[in-house]
Amino acid sequence: MKILLLVGLCISTALCQFQLTRQSYTTFPSTSGGTPSLFSNAAHQASYDPQERILYVLGAQLAINRPRLLHIVDMFNPAAPSILLTHSIDPSLYGRANDVQVCGDTVAVSLDSPVPTKEGYVIMFTTFRRGNTQLVSVGVEPVGVDPKGMAFTTDCQKLIIANEGRGGLDESFIDPPGSVSILLRNDLGSPAHVNINFQSFLENREAAYQAQGVRWVYRGDHTAGIVNNMWDDLEPDQVTISMDQRFAYVSLPENNAIARIDINAYSVNEIFGLGLKNWTLFRTDTSDQDG
Repeated sequence: MKILLLVGLCISTALCQFQLTRQSYTTFPSTSGGTPSLFSNAAHQASYDPQERILYVLGAQLAINRPRLLHIVDMFNPAAPSILLTHSIDPSLYGRANDVQVCGDTVAVSLDSPVPTKEGYVIMFTTFRRGNTQLVSVGVEPVGVDPKGMAFTTDCQKLIIANEGRGGLDESFIDPPGSVSILLRNDLGSPAHVNINFQSFLENREAAYQAQGVRWVYRGDHTAGIVNNMWDDLEPDQVTISMDQRFAYVSLPENNAIARIDINAYSVNEIFGLGLKNWTLFRTDTSDQDG
């Protein structure tokens, strides 16, 4: 009877489903004082503050002369959310806004440089509270090129940032190296900053990691004497932190890999290739043509 009961519980757990019910629907403008419109990148990323029941929604406005907007949304009643404040970020100082994360009393926003191949920034704010009239910045920290996803450790003392380092034009084509930055909280001044690159880990080991499925996409233009190393080609994108807070796992989607960063040693611990999928076994019609 005990065995049958256990099997029954396993089956019921495996077959269970979760159904989400929409509580509300909110639109956001892509410009200060503007009206909501489709395909305007008005709500690119979001992060929730459970203590204050406030949602931070970040727009990814690309136009040079338009401010980057951070919407602060009251979620005390999820059925009727309301925008408490929209904070504007000066477009003359920053490029694309990429991510927002909240932890404790800190809100962090990652932004590109106005010149995409130059180092980007993370702006730190104190969390917003009802009754405030503005969102207060407590500092701006330069990080790597093209900072994308971020994640705080659970104690909010360290912020890990994936710097994608995408290639782009700056008079000529440049592919900056991808990297991972770690900001260490300092309540008495600017946070300490450690930037972790992949050169010391990958140098002279490129062939071994290619054999494991890590992609080296752009190798430069050898006819023009341009060499792009494998560590320059890595493009970190998103971050998640292990339950024991020891490692940060950083996705490298263009390289078909995941990097494991030792948070306490401030170093690359390992890179895992994600392998290949054989689509020839599936009867999939990927053509847009009939027949």
